[in-house]
Amino acid sequence: MKPAVVGEAPSRLMQSIGHFTPLVFLKPELARLAGVADFDDAFDCFNVLNFWPGKEGKGDAFPMSVARQAVAKLKPSLADRPLIILLGRRVAAAWGCAH
Repeated sequence: MKPAVVGEAPSRLMQSIGHFTPLVFLKPELARLAGVADFDDAFDCFNVLNFWPGKEGKGDAFPMSVARQAVAKLKPSLADRPLIILLGRRVAAAWGCAH
């Protein structure tokens, strides 16, 4: 079983073209940082939300109550992973991690 990498949500662009694969634009940089040639061979990727939640201020929205409900559904499917990498403070907060 591969480690899991968990991001927030699909981007507005990816949702607009109906492409919901998590972390599409980040994979090359994450592969470089992880020291692997092919990110998909080394990690499985997930998003907390399966939709782009819209804008909020200068960034994207992340409705925490919806995210916490989504994490409650996602966590059991990742329980047997050797490692779960949470990308960002908001994902970590939805996961229940204190910072």
